[in-house]
Amino acid sequence: MQVSETLSEGLKRELNIVIPASHLKERLEAKIVELKDTVQIKGFRKGKVPAAHIRKMYGKSIMSDLVQEELNSSSQKALTDRSEKPAMQPQIALSEDQGEVEKVMSGDADLAYKITYEIVPVIEELDYGKITIERPVVDVADSEIDARLEEIGESNRPYETKDGAAADKDRLTISYLGKLDGEPFEGGQDDNAMLILGSNQFIPGFEEQLLGAKA
Repeated sequence: MQVSETLSEGLKRELNIVIPASHLKERLEAKIVELKDTVQIKGFRKGKVPAAHIRKMYGKSIMSDLVQEELNSSSQKALTDRSEKPAMQPQIALSEDQGEVEKVMSGDADLAYKITYEIVPVIEELDYGKITIERPVVDVADSEIDARLEEIGESNRPYETKDGAAADKDRLTISYLGKLDGEPFEGGQDDNAMLILGSNQFIPGFEEQLLGAKA
């Protein structure tokens, strides 16, 4: 087996691999001898089928299986010999020349193919003892903390049903329909919306109109 590297860019690799025709022929003949004692063909006694007849009838089929075995084993051996681990399944490309393929199947030409793949990068072991970490510290004024706590408290305080007019800080459940030039506009409608008076969640003037409202 001959292996030559044709591409090495970053993690990408490409190899040309050649399996001699003589090696394929040897494997073919060995397989035919193996089958000779077991194959049964009409007109011949078991174990008495001539090797030439087996080659004529099953030669291409046997060679096809052998070629597939060689593709798998030789590509894996090439990667092992190079101590490379592909990140994904390597792509194998045979000759597109049908005449060349026929010669390989008949044992008259070398099996030459290309394998393309990307390798898993080698990650060097880090010395964590040399890593320094900077922890940023933010100074927060007490007034900011108090303001935030007040916001959290307001957003989580319980509400009870109230009789009478709506006042600042009350939570209302409202349904509304906004109109522009007398026509409803997109996003201007809601049912059972929650609104805390004084939160300024809506457009200016909207909440003020609800002060004093009653259920």
